[in-house]
Amino acid sequence: MRPIQRFTLSDGSSLTRQERFVLKHVVAGKIADLKQEFGEAEADRRLRAKFLEELLTGELKGVESHRRGVRISHAVIEDTLDIGYAEVPVPVWLIAFNFKESVNFRDTWFKNNLLLNSSIFHKMADFHRMKVESSVICSDAVFEGSVNFRLAIIIGQFVAEKTKFIAKQKAEFNGMQVNQDARFDGAEFHGEVDFVFVDIKGQSGAIGAKFLAEDQEVDFNGIQVGQDARFDMSEFHGSVSFAGSGIKGQFVANGTKFLGKNQKANFADMKVGLDVYISGCDFHGVTIFVLAKIGGDFHLGPLLKMGLNRATTFRSSVNFRGAEIGGEFLAEKAQFLGHLSDFQAMHIGRSFHASGALFAGSAYFSQMQVKNNFYVDPFGRMKSFKTLFKGAANFSDLEVHGVFNADQAIFQSESVIFSGLKVGQGAFFIGTIFFGGLVLKEGQLTDLVIRGLHRFSKGGLPLDEIVLNRTRIAHRLTIENLEVKRFNARNLEVKGPAELRHLKIKTEADLRDAACHILQIVEVDWPLPEKVGKKTYLDGLTYQSLTTQIEPDKTENWQELLNWLMDSRFNTQNFQEMDAFFQRAGLRKWADKVYMAGKRRALGQLKWWRPDNWFIRFFWGFLAGFGRKPGRVFWPALALVLLGWLVFQPVCLEPAHWLASFQQSHPAWTGLIVSLDRFLPGVDLGVAKLCQPGTGDLSAGIWFYWHLQKLLGWILAPIVVAAIYTKIK
Repeated sequence: MRPIQRFTLSDGSSLTRQERFVLKHVVAGKIADLKQEFGEAEADRRLRAKFLEELLTGELKGVESHRRGVRISHAVIEDTLDIGYAEVPVPVWLIAFNFKESVNFRDTWFKNNLLLNSSIFHKMADFHRMKVESSVICSDAVFEGSVNFRLAIIIGQFVAEKTKFIAKQKAEFNGMQVNQDARFDGAEFHGEVDFVFVDIKGQSGAIGAKFLAEDQEVDFNGIQVGQDARFDMSEFHGSVSFAGSGIKGQFVANGTKFLGKNQKANFADMKVGLDVYISGCDFHGVTIFVLAKIGGDFHLGPLLKMGLNRATTFRSSVNFRGAEIGGEFLAEKAQFLGHLSDFQAMHIGRSFHASGALFAGSAYFSQMQVKNNFYVDPFGRMKSFKTLFKGAANFSDLEVHGVFNADQAIFQSESVIFSGLKVGQGAFFIGTIFFGGLVLKEGQLTDLVIRGLHRFSKGGLPLDEIVLNRTRIAHRLTIENLEVKRFNARNLEVKGPAELRHLKIKTEADLRDAACHILQIVEVDWPLPEKVGKKTYLDGLTYQSLTTQIEPDKTENWQELLNWLMDSRFNTQNFQEMDAFFQRAGLRKWADKVYMAGKRRALGQLKWWRPDNWFIRFFWGFLAGFGRKPGRVFWPALALVLLGWLVFQPVCLEPAHWLASFQQSHPAWTGLIVSLDRFLPGVDLGVAKLCQPGTGDLSAGIWFYWHLQKLLGWILAPIVVAAIYTKIK
């Protein structure tokens, strides 16, 4: 090769001292550091753009670059650099360059590496459709003008760590392809950013990156990442969108801040193959995960790594409607401070965790499906943190295949709805605080437990209402230690035990048409009917068994059950149902008490002044126990016969009658036969009609009793027969 000083550019111009220095080092395979050779002054470090163009493209005649390529540092390029549409066969290192004018690498084909570390681009930098067979590294670079990497193809890595994109114009990466990793860790973007449809086969990283434009969008719509995408500890000052993005590995943005108050963080229709980590994030604007599909777990909980111990905060509304999470949804201690948190129609592949979370606005979980469990109770390290719902909470048609646990959760709104809740195992509300009520109508559950932490007499859990209308419980219902104004359970069905213990129901209890296999009532204060507006409805309530004790060997308080019926709105079926239970249990005494109490309640529905009311009360109710006590009628009937025995001493019998001779031989029994003949209706012994009531001072009294006994016989005898028939029946 001829001496360096004899080389000229294609236009015939000679090389400058700096260019000869560079050429000498390039040919020798060494790094040409202009700053080290010529000092700090920019004027002493200038290279002509044309020299660099011909050097890179091989157009500098007679120069054969070393296999290590062109490696230059600290050069100043004052005119436009244009190697567009060219081929660069060797590695290129342009380190700490200062490009005063625009740079054009449009459609350039770099067949090896391209390094631009610490370089400054004062004007436009155009890398449109550039192809690099190896890696592009521009870490610590500064782009003061617009930058365009649209449709660039990078076979290796793309590294722009700590790079600053200062221009307010858009930094364009639309459609860029990177076959390995793309890293923007610590980068700064001062204007709009376009990563739409970027395709990164390896990992994508922007850890600690800052997107500072408050009124511009950072657009990752449709970006495809073959492995993980990491944005830990980054800052987005404006809106950001990952809508339609596809990430085959994990999406990690722990500790990231989304600071645009009036901007959106949009992850709609985002697809992530593995886990999503956005623990400890701070979202100031509206956040959208509508129709997102996450293959693994979704983490919103406390960020214990990186020196932080905070959970994710959503300061505005957040929307997960229709999102699909393949694993766990972990939102322990998360802060949902906006007016709406929407989880409607979400699908959770495993469990939903929101222990210790705060929902300041309305929270909607309706039509959500959870394959395992739903937790808003304190557990593990969250024991001292209770889940708080300040706004309306709607869990209607929520479907949980495992356990639903809302123990010690606090619902401050009067609008809390669990209608249509479906739980494959237990639903637990132990120590849960409702400022309004619990509406769980038309639910389908295996177990339901609603329990205060203490007896209501010691300051338990006051509720406006518990509504279980048309709810189906396959195993057990337990409600205890509560004070509630209204308890509505119309058409409730419990196929196992229904346990009502230590309850105070103040205004209304409605169990109409409810069906329970075993009904346990222990120390329940029902609304008292004598107070205006206090009502208990038991119409159509059915059960197979009743108990008033928790321990099976304790003495039952059956009188409490009878009082319960007496205080409820009257319905004959209520008494029939309890009567049937006592009959099945062999408790005939209590069965009779319930039956008779029911009949008395029925008579109480009639006008008090009606004669038939008083007649039935005395003869059928008092004497016969409404058919359950036929023995009661026997004794007054016997007394009437015995009294007639004493009164009816026949004094005028026909001598020819057989009684005359019987009277002479058995004078003591004659009166008894006459009394029986007179008392028994439909029985004619042929005696009473031959006998007159008598004469003398007692003739008027005997005459009165003579007719009274006949009348009472016609009354009491049919009652005895009817009572016996009723008893047998």
